[in-house]
Amino acid sequence: MATGLTLVLGVFGFSEIEPVATPISTRIYLAFQLLALESGAFQDQSSVSWPLEVARWTGVIASFGIVLNTLVAVFSRQIDSFLLRRLTRHAVVIGVNPDSTQLASDLLADGYRVTVIDDEETNPEITVLIERGACEVIGDAQEPEILEAAAVHNAEVVVIFDGSDTRNLEILLAINQSLDQRTLEFAPLQCHVHTTDERLQELLELHTRDQATGLQLETTTFNRFTNSARLLLAKTPLDRKRIVSGDRHHVHLVIAELSSLGEALLIQALAAGHFANDYPLKVTVIDESASRKEQRLLTRIPELHDCGEITFIDGFLDQVAVRNRLREFLVDPMEMVSIAICQEESQLALTTCMDLIPLLTTTNNTVFVNLAEDERVAALLEQVPEASIQIFPFGNAQEACSATSIIRHDLDTIAELIHNEYCAKRTRDGDSAVDYPAMRPWNQLAADLRDANRQQADHIPVKLRALGYRMVEASTADDGVSFQPGEDEIEALARAEHRRWCCNRWLAGWRSGSPRDNTAKIHPDLIPWEELDEPTREYDREPIRNLPKLLASIGYRIVKTAPQS
Repeated sequence: MATGLTLVLGVFGFSEIEPVATPISTRIYLAFQLLALESGAFQDQSSVSWPLEVARWTGVIASFGIVLNTLVAVFSRQIDSFLLRRLTRHAVVIGVNPDSTQLASDLLADGYRVTVIDDEETNPEITVLIERGACEVIGDAQEPEILEAAAVHNAEVVVIFDGSDTRNLEILLAINQSLDQRTLEFAPLQCHVHTTDERLQELLELHTRDQATGLQLETTTFNRFTNSARLLLAKTPLDRKRIVSGDRHHVHLVIAELSSLGEALLIQALAAGHFANDYPLKVTVIDESASRKEQRLLTRIPELHDCGEITFIDGFLDQVAVRNRLREFLVDPMEMVSIAICQEESQLALTTCMDLIPLLTTTNNTVFVNLAEDERVAALLEQVPEASIQIFPFGNAQEACSATSIIRHDLDTIAELIHNEYCAKRTRDGDSAVDYPAMRPWNQLAADLRDANRQQADHIPVKLRALGYRMVEASTADDGVSFQPGEDEIEALARAEHRRWCCNRWLAGWRSGSPRDNTAKIHPDLIPWEELDEPTREYDREPIRNLPKLLASIGYRIVKTAPQS
């Protein structure tokens, strides 16, 4: 704009100062000289017309603007690097791939300033994120100078999604070493690490337990298969009908193929499948190597079969003997069966689902199918003539890798409140964090103990369904219904809560014994409800009594569910 104004006013102004008419080409040339800060054409003039005076100064402005833009263009990378190093309370995503691109995009949409680190400058996903507003740092995230360039020590959130579990853990250790630059005014850095192997997660838990007294780093692991399984069970619960104390229905999950997704679904179902009728969750696993995979699981989880009635069947769904066994489950009116087809290839999962249609009944017709990103084809199956099927696609990586699924602010808010209530009761009973590591503040709590609180939060909808209620966001502070469970309901759900807690500990490798040994994972309360003393039972009853107050404190109300037909 300054350049154009200089030229227009210059041409007009030079036509007024010459005694004879000046050719237009000469006036244009003289006007261009103003941009070079040369005014020789009128240096002997005692007075200058106002258009030319304005043109002289706009020429100065335009010249400096040109110089400044040139410097910015030449030194843009150095300027960007300087500004990046001074970012605070931003988000850093390490490792750029289709899954982490979804996460970074969500963080940008949530208002975070996002920096991505990747060692491949030609990665097309980086271009996509830069167009959406992210900044880039190219290099190896294990190198201190790369972490410093991304200002990781000043970040609010870091997500590590860079490849193998070992590489992700190495990057985490490098980040931990870089935090000596972090100022105390910042909250602990929230670091989310993608891992696929449970054994390596245990290594990470040992590391975080050693660091639990520090205030710099709060580490959480995540797994996209676990996230997919958790999202599925939240949207489509296995107890699709209300189960109360004395109900004779058995909730039964059939898993076809124990792939990574199938195993994650098995663990999540066992963690959440604890109901008011005191019946354990039934799980049937059908896989060509079911027995071998069972032994592998038992190596990691010795008490696996205490978590539910689990049966492993070697075979395929297209075998006559397996189909006959499955038909027995589906026609039993007391079985509430859901079938999960977890084959890794979505086309194969879809055709397997089609083969199941003749076996389904009007009451047991729920099928979960791993269709990954091909979810829309599920609607075609529901249009099959004379088919009785309720199909629910799952396994979508973009959904499992969203910011909501990985960072889980809402879930952690509830989990932290549950933890605080537990600590308050322990304190009233005269206990301290010296004897009970589970009483440490949330940001100093070991990763496995934070996960234990998250799983208790995940079980709240199961308890509410047993009472005939559900939770919804409250529109006003007084928006809600008068709700308090009766003593019989509290007792039934407390029993379910104790079984859920036992299962959570068993799945984490704990076993029953005395005295308590946190290192050897031995706990004296891993026993049936009937063998617990009354003070210990109160730790299971109290969360049930506190449900209305807890949900109201985070902006939820409790409403009655619609009557079931």
